[in-house]
Amino acid sequence: MLAATGLGHTFSNGRVETRALDDVSCTFEPGSFTAIMGPSGSGKSTLLYCLAGLIRASTGSVTFDGTELTTAKQRQLDLLRRDQFGFIFQSFNLIEALTALQNVTLPSLFGGAVISRDQAEAALASVGLAGKLNSYPAELSGGQQQRVAIARALAQTRRVIFADEPTGALDRKSGFLVMDQLRQFREVGTAVVMVTHDPKIAAYADSVLFLVDGRLVDVMEAPSAEAVSSRMTGLESAAR
Repeated sequence: MLAATGLGHTFSNGRVETRALDDVSCTFEPGSFTAIMGPSGSGKSTLLYCLAGLIRASTGSVTFDGTELTTAKQRQLDLLRRDQFGFIFQSFNLIEALTALQNVTLPSLFGGAVISRDQAEAALASVGLAGKLNSYPAELSGGQQQRVAIARALAQTRRVIFADEPTGALDRKSGFLVMDQLRQFREVGTAVVMVTHDPKIAAYADSVLFLVDGRLVDVMEAPSAEAVSSRMTGLESAAR
């Protein structure tokens, strides 16, 4: 299980400090699908990165199966991210000199779980890229490049998938296709933690966490697009 307790984080440029997270506590059970939403600057991505061990929180704790991420040695964090966590970022993070298929199998080169050609092909097919196996990133549209990045995460057996706006560069049809695939992770016990600004995408999750000014202000279970949209409208109006 992944859990945050009393999580706080402050960014400083040397003169001004900005409180990005303020006493956030939340848990993510195996097989759960959680969306994180909130107005711009509410701390959504900061929370995601702290949960993934990419940022060490200033206060509070993040634990994963008994491992304390906020105090773990860098080597421990590196191994955890390599072997247990999968990532889908807003940027595609593809290697330009490698084909789509090679980009999906790339993690095998760094000592992680071996990704076979069949697994990579199946992952690319699941995001609608069966015909682009040998295409290079420069030959793909932005949306297609994002789907390669998503396929790379899908091809790996991971305990938690962290997704930061995974459908941000996709058209509606491709976005819904990807969300259908992400939901299937629940069947194998993988938790998905996703930041999104889109109520229709958030509605694919089991629950939605709402942040305002770095604070967790609401949790919505079994969300609908309409309910999420209404809640966001209220939060954005109050933040003005």
